[in-house]
Amino acid sequence: MSPRALAVALAGCVFLAAPAAHAAYLLEIIKAVYGEESAGKTCDGTHVIAQMCNGKQRCYFKPDDHICGDPSPNKPKTLRITYKCTILGPYDAIFDKNDQKEVFLACY
Repeated sequence: MSPRALAVALAGCVFLAAPAAHAAYLLEIIKAVYGEESAGKTCDGTHVIAQMCNGKQRCYFKPDDHICGDPSPNKPKTLRITYKCTILGPYDAIFDKNDQKEVFLACY
């Protein structure tokens, strides 16, 4: 069975997983962009998300303005994360701040 990326919304959180057969894969954040992409009002949250998640099997946080401020006040925002699980990936994940869901990234 080959590893596959998995994205599921459960109980108010977003769960992302890259299952692995026999190894413990670790998260590596490649890029994180937060804001209103359609209007070009975004900020780079790569450093903040990488500090929280790199080198871990799982990472859980809420996508909000703590990532890099509020690039588009009073507008709906998304968080786009490109990540990989060591030799797997990269995977893209997009989260809508207005969904009030928490983000859970994982590598298994």
